[in-house]
Amino acid sequence: MRKTTIALMLTAAGLAAPAMAQDSVGKVGGLPGDSLEVWSTGVHQRASYVVDLTPFRSTTGKFFGIAPIIKASKASPTFYSSLLSGQTISQTMRFQVPSFANSYSAWRGQGGGVHPSENDASFNVTLPGLQSSTQFGVAFAEFATSAGNFSVNNIIGGIVNFNPADPGRLYVTRVNAAINTPSGSAGDTAQFGMGGVDSNGNIAFRADANAVTGSPAITGVNYFRVSMDQRNPANLNQIRGPVAVGLNTGSVSDVGSTDWLINSTTTSHNPPTLLPENRSTSGDGRLMGSNFNRNYVYENAPGATTAVATHRAPSGLDHRGGVSFSQATVFPGTVGTGAIIGKLQLDPSFTELLMVWGVDGGGNVSGTRQFTRPTALVDNLNLPGLTGGAITPWNWAQASGVGDFRHYNSQVAFRGGNGTTSVVRTGQTEALAAATLFAWPTNGAPPQSAQTQANPYNAIAVVKWDPTNANSVPAWTLIGWTDVNLGTGLPDGKIIRGDYGNDGFPFTSDAGEFDGVIDDQDAAIGRQASLFELTGGAPSGPSISPPAFDANGNAYFVGTGVIRKRLQDGSTFEDFDNMLFRAVYDQASFSWQLEVLVEVGDTFLGRNSQTRYQVQFLELADADSTSSGTFFSNNAIVSAFNGENPGDFANEQSRTLGGLVLNASIVYDYDNDGDYNSPTGTNPQEPTSPDQQYGALMYIGYVPCPADFDGSGFLDSDDFVTFVSQFSLGCDGAGSPDPACIKSADFDGSGFVDSDDFVSYVNAFETGC
Repeated sequence: MRKTTIALMLTAAGLAAPAMAQDSVGKVGGLPGDSLEVWSTGVHQRASYVVDLTPFRSTTGKFFGIAPIIKASKASPTFYSSLLSGQTISQTMRFQVPSFANSYSAWRGQGGGVHPSENDASFNVTLPGLQSSTQFGVAFAEFATSAGNFSVNNIIGGIVNFNPADPGRLYVTRVNAAINTPSGSAGDTAQFGMGGVDSNGNIAFRADANAVTGSPAITGVNYFRVSMDQRNPANLNQIRGPVAVGLNTGSVSDVGSTDWLINSTTTSHNPPTLLPENRSTSGDGRLMGSNFNRNYVYENAPGATTAVATHRAPSGLDHRGGVSFSQATVFPGTVGTGAIIGKLQLDPSFTELLMVWGVDGGGNVSGTRQFTRPTALVDNLNLPGLTGGAITPWNWAQASGVGDFRHYNSQVAFRGGNGTTSVVRTGQTEALAAATLFAWPTNGAPPQSAQTQANPYNAIAVVKWDPTNANSVPAWTLIGWTDVNLGTGLPDGKIIRGDYGNDGFPFTSDAGEFDGVIDDQDAAIGRQASLFELTGGAPSGPSISPPAFDANGNAYFVGTGVIRKRLQDGSTFEDFDNMLFRAVYDQASFSWQLEVLVEVGDTFLGRNSQTRYQVQFLELADADSTSSGTFFSNNAIVSAFNGENPGDFANEQSRTLGGLVLNASIVYDYDNDGDYNSPTGTNPQEPTSPDQQYGALMYIGYVPCPADFDGSGFLDSDDFVTFVSQFSLGCDGAGSPDPACIKSADFDGSGFVDSDDFVSYVNAFETGC
C-alpha cells in the first residue's frame, strides 16, 4: 500500500524515482589535530559553527541524535586536547529568539573546521544565523598539563540555538570563558570547579589557589560569573589576584564579562549553580551554592550574596555537596526548585535526607520538604532474568544494608560537577526526587570515608509525593541498582531491556525483534554491573553516577553494565562497559525500565567531519571516588523537547528529553581502516596512527525518526512531499543559499544531494518509524 502511495506522490511531483563538537578533524592525519588553542585570541576564544546530530537508536529502538558539540582546548603539543572535568547544561531554554551569532561556519568532510591553520577554510561555507530559534547554554571545566609542565585549568562554554522544525542541526558559539595561566610556560594563578550555566550564556564557577605555582595567585575561596555574551575574543580572561579592578576585588583580564561575587572567603564552598536569568526577577543569572557551614548561599541582590539555613527546615541539621536547581515548580509562587542531600544528625552519621525547597525569583527559599530514605528499598519492577526465569522485585537494602546518599566526596566538593539530586514534577499531584545511595553493612555503623567514596554497590533511590499536600505520605522505590545476589553470592544488577526478540541478540530475525514494542517476546539483553567487574578491582566503584530527570520522570545516568553479545560464528560473550542509561518511567506501577543510549565502543558517523568516531571512555570514577567528570543532575534539562507539554508524549518517546550533555573521549578513524587507534596517551595503541583523539562534550537530544521529514511526530504523505520539495531545490544543508531550504535533503550525509539521497529516503519511508 505504501509503495503505491509513493508512486502516486512521485507522479504528482513530476519526478521519476532515480537510482540513488565541533565535529571536525585536522586537515592532516595525526597530530596536531584541530582543537582550538587556549592562549590564542580571536576564533580560539569565540567561534561559531554548525553541528549536525547523527541519528541513532537506543536498545529499545527509540531515535535520538548525538554529536560532539564542543571539543576541549589544546594546551599541549603532545595531545590532541585537554580532558573534561565537570559539565553542565542550562536548566531552562529561551524561545523564539534570534540566534546568538549572525553567521556560522559549516563544512562537510575531513579538513573542514574553524581552526585558522589546522583546518582547510576551502571546505567551509558561511551560513546565516536564525531569525527565530530556541536557545540553551552548555559549559565545562577542562584540565591538562602544558609543555612547560604547568597545571592548565579552563572554563569553556557554549550558546546553542536550533530551529525547532529542524532539531538535528545545532548552531553553536563556543566561548573560552576563563583561564588560569597566561601561557604554557607560566604557573597557574587559580584552580576551578564547575559550576552552572543558563540559557542567556551566564556561567558560574568556583575558584581557589589549591597547589597553584603562579603569581599573583587568587586567595581563599571565590565565586565567579562570566557572561559569554560580553566576552571579548581579543582578550584572554585569566583569573588571578588580588588587584582591585572596577567593581571586582581581584584581577581578571576581561573585566566587562566577569563578576566576582564571593571574594577570598576562608569558608569552604561547593561549586555553585545558577538561578537562570530568564527565571530571575532582576533579569540576571543569580548564583546559588552551598558552604561547609551548612548554609545555602545565593545572590540575594545583584552582585551581593547571603547565606541562610532555612533550606534545611524543619529537621535537617547538615547538608553535603552542591545545590541542584530544577526548573520544576514544586512549591506555589516559585520559579524553580533547589535540592541537596543532607543529614538528620551531625557527624558521624549517614547522609539519609533528600532536601528540596522552592526558589523564588530572587533566589530566596520559599517552602521546604524533606524525605528520609527508608531502611529497606524494593524495586517495583519485576523483570525476567538473563536466563529467562522470573526474578522477584529486589530488596536492595536487605542485601547490602542501610545506604546513604553520596557522590559529594573527595575533589567533587571543590571541582564539581553539580549536583547530586534531581527533581521533577510529573503531574498536578506528583513530584519526584532522586539521588544515588551507597550500600553499607546491616549493623548501621557509620561508614569510613575511604570505603564510602569507592563503594561499588549503589542504587538510585527515588521518592514520590503530592506537592499540593504538605502532609502527603511519600513513597519510595529504586530506579536502578548494583548488588550481590544473596542466593549465588555473585555480583548482580537490574535488568537491561532491548527490542532484540526472544534470544536477546539483535539481527537474528527471531520473534519480537525490532517490532517497536518491549514485551514478553523480548528477553533481557544484560544487567547493571559493579565497576570492579569491568576494571578488575581498581577502581572498585562507584558503579552508578547521580541521576538526571527529563520532563516525564525518565532518568538518565552513567553506570557500569554488561550486555550479552553474539559473534559472527555464533558464540556469545559478556561485554562489560560504562554506559549512558535511560530509565523509562511507568507511572502506573511506580517503576523504571532500563535501556542503553550509549555504550563505550559505540561508533557514529560524524555528519560534518564525514569521519566515523568511536566513544572510547565515559567517566564514572577516579582512583578512589566519584569522578568530577561523570554525569550529574545538571547534565540534563528537566524539560521536554523545545519546552513542549510533556503530557503530549508517552514516556518512552525521545521527545520527553530537552537535551543532555556527556563527557566522552572519542577517537576519529581518520584513515577509515576501522581500528580507532590513537597515537597519544600513556599507552598509545599505534604510535604511527593518523587517527585523532579528543576530549569532547557530547550532546544528545531529540531528533525525529529520519523518515518523519517535517518533524510532525508521525509519518504521512506530508513528509514525502516536504522531502521532494527540498530535494528538488538541491538543499544540501551547507552551501544552499535558497531561503526555501529549511531542511537538508542530504539524507545519506554524503555532503551533496544526489539520487542516493532519494533512494535512502524512499527506503526509510518504506520502513516507517
